[in-house]
Amino acid sequence: MTFKKFFSQKEKQIRITIIAILFLFIFSFGIYLALNTPPTSDEFTFVASGYSYWKTADFRMNTEQPPLIKLFNTIPLLAMNLNLPTNHTSWQKAQLFKEDGFYKQFVFHSNAHKKERMLFFSRLFNIFLALALGAVILKWATELFGPWAGIFALAIYSLEPTRIAYTSLFMMDVGFSLFATLSFYTLWKFLNKPTITNWSYCAISFGLAQLTKHTAIMLFGIYPAILIAYLLAGHVKTPKKFQSKITFLFMSYFGIALVGLLFINAIYGFQGTFQTTQQMFDNDQNIDKTIYSEEKLFGNTYAKFIAQKIPQILPYHFVKGLGYVLNEAKSPRTTYLFGKTSENGFWHYYLLSFLAKTPIAILILLTAAITYFAASKKSWNNEIILILPIIIYVILFSINQKQIGIRHILQIYPLIIIFISRITNSKWCKKTTGKIIITLLLLFALIELITAFPDYISYANAIVGVNNTYKYFADSNVDMSQNIDKAINFIKANPQTKAAISTTDILNEYVEFTSPNECKPGLIIADSYALNANKKYAWLKCKKPIQRLGRTLFVYNLTKC
Repeated sequence: MTFKKFFSQKEKQIRITIIAILFLFIFSFGIYLALNTPPTSDEFTFVASGYSYWKTADFRMNTEQPPLIKLFNTIPLLAMNLNLPTNHTSWQKAQLFKEDGFYKQFVFHSNAHKKERMLFFSRLFNIFLALALGAVILKWATELFGPWAGIFALAIYSLEPTRIAYTSLFMMDVGFSLFATLSFYTLWKFLNKPTITNWSYCAISFGLAQLTKHTAIMLFGIYPAILIAYLLAGHVKTPKKFQSKITFLFMSYFGIALVGLLFINAIYGFQGTFQTTQQMFDNDQNIDKTIYSEEKLFGNTYAKFIAQKIPQILPYHFVKGLGYVLNEAKSPRTTYLFGKTSENGFWHYYLLSFLAKTPIAILILLTAAITYFAASKKSWNNEIILILPIIIYVILFSINQKQIGIRHILQIYPLIIIFISRITNSKWCKKTTGKIIITLLLLFALIELITAFPDYISYANAIVGVNNTYKYFADSNVDMSQNIDKAINFIKANPQTKAAISTTDILNEYVEFTSPNECKPGLIIADSYALNANKKYAWLKCKKPIQRLGRTLFVYNLTKC
């Protein structure tokens, strides 16, 4: 064996060892948080909905999101012999969130003794999705910039706090990030080598992404933008039988879009497909008219004509969920950002969220990668497919009036991480000094991670401070009821507690509580959203808390009002 071959094999073994350690870290840390994080907002609703899909093939519950992640994460529940209360009025009326709603019947009444196991195993499968996303990042970065770039990207991914926060929760965000990233990766593969096999992988990934979150519908617009960018840059490769690049790209996209529509219809069993929107909603006796009113859905003559005359090529529950999401996107909602509130959102909300909730080390690495990219004289066709979706996502979500947390743009993080990994090819990074700087930055990111332990939902970098996040943000940027166990323990230890002011109703399952509209003497627990974003509780802001429960809940002893 030659020295060169020996050292080549040794380096390969080192790379494999590092990759194994990083995946083990992602998995084990995810397991720890899944076991030790209390139920957060919406998780049990997804548990109940996903299990009901398996048992009934009826998608009436939780139409706000497509069913793929809910189906996947509830696979282990099929072995638990759970009781599904389909004879309860909440099921018959499709009432998931009401005071006596279906998810409460399913979790807290029919299967109360199994609720902890249900939640853990659902979270476990979400960790599997996070591992798969890590594998996609590793593979794509390796193919783009080399094996050490892939490892570097995986290391950044493993240390990113927002990703860590949602890895261990049963939410849609990690699953959507996985399939969105996979769809961009397979599109890149197809554009660089346009074979029928690569096209098939791309179409399947695109179709699966549509089944994760309704915001995946943006891919129908992002894909053409990428194709046009490739065309204008002159980087399109075409099979010999296609003389026109435009024709080739159009036919490729048209086929991918058809596969996406087919996947959407297939998972819902084509229920309601080819009906008009008006027929769909007329046939639903349990539809909420406050959300799906004619005024909101068919606000102009053109929309009303389409709703009444044009059959939809999408299934009913998908259309219903999409209608809900679109209505929410344009409905006024109080957004809190850096001490200010707005009913229409802030154009810079996600930019500030990204800067405040991304580790300083990653921000420095991103700045270095952008600088290296700008100075590079090489072709930038590989970066088009990384940069363009990031820009489009940030713009579209920034004009959205529903701005509740950085998790809504979690799908840009894999693309950013892969883009950062390109600096491993720079000359300064290959020098000893560069390697030392990279190592120190990763260690700094690890220190920030340790400092924020164990609450990564409310994470903010060292500039803002993990204990100060509530001063600048609200909603899921800070609080998703992850400290609810501390509130329960406090109330049990202090039964004289008068009230809990919270955006969640989880406390209902443990204690009776009210939400006062005015100051009342006694002990009161308030969450950060009530303090900052809800004007109804403005009287509370001038009071000083006597205790803090985690980073998001505050206890007040109101002896005088």
